[in-house]
Amino acid sequence: MNFFIFIALIAVSNASLMPILKNPKEFIASMVDANPATLNKMKEMVKDLIEAGEAERVVVIDAHNAATDRFNTATEDQAAAEAAKNIAGGNKQRALNEKNALAEIEATAKAKKDDAANTLAAATSHAESMKDIRTAEVIRLDAEKALMEQVLVKLETLLPGVDLLEGKLTVVDFIVGRRLLATSQEMADRDAVQRVVDKVNLLVGTGEMERKHAIRNDEEAAAALVVATDAHSVAVEEHQHAAGQLGAAEGKLATLTGIFKVKCQEKDDADAELADATADLATKKATRESEEARLNSEKATLEQVDGLLDNLLASE
Repeated sequence: MNFFIFIALIAVSNASLMPILKNPKEFIASMVDANPATLNKMKEMVKDLIEAGEAERVVVIDAHNAATDRFNTATEDQAAAEAAKNIAGGNKQRALNEKNALAEIEATAKAKKDDAANTLAAATSHAESMKDIRTAEVIRLDAEKALMEQVLVKLETLLPGVDLLEGKLTVVDFIVGRRLLATSQEMADRDAVQRVVDKVNLLVGTGEMERKHAIRNDEEAAAALVVATDAHSVAVEEHQHAAGQLGAAEGKLATLTGIFKVKCQEKDDADAELADATADLATKKATRESEEARLNSEKATLEQVDGLLDNLLASE
């Protein structure tokens, strides 16, 4: 009898709980004739089974706690990743807005520079043309003036005793000027000579007006060229400054876009981890609840068996 009881104990220790333990009273009734040593051995086995069950309980509890910690960490990490993504997105959007604003400024500055370049080109061409015209006109007018002065000198010889003063024939030697003995053929008609002189003076005066006009046009064109050159220099500097700011803004946008991309990936990873941690926690929670229900039931049964064994030992 004792041998068969021992075999039963070994079976119980190697399985969860044998069907015989599901009805403790029947099991104890089968052990009524067992000796105290066998009963004590049975109590030790029951104790080992209870301890083994509690060890299993610790395992499922630890697994559930670990899943809970993982879920809590995943929740915090996901919230942090979402906040970081939002911040990075805001920084990127502000950088994009800044870049767009600077792009408009750069475009305006470029258009201004292009206009200034066109104006400068036109002013340069005009100034060169006016300079060439001035040079040509001065050469022409100097030659014409020299010729007219030669004509006036010749005209003075036609009327002895008369000089050309401020464009008018004026008697400067009354004695010679009278030339009472001179014939009409020897003396030129003073009025006729004066008319020629007036015409020559008009031509010379017109030439000087043309000279002044050519000089004024050249000077005005040169002044306009200085203004256009200065305006172009300012426009180029403004565009360089705007282009530099735009380039810096584009670089900043590229950097922040890269950061935002990383934060988006981190947010996706955090979402995936949270989803997996949520599912894992649900599984571990269900496992813990089912295992603890089983272990509680088995423990209660084993404790009942232990109590009945105590009663048998007390009756010996």
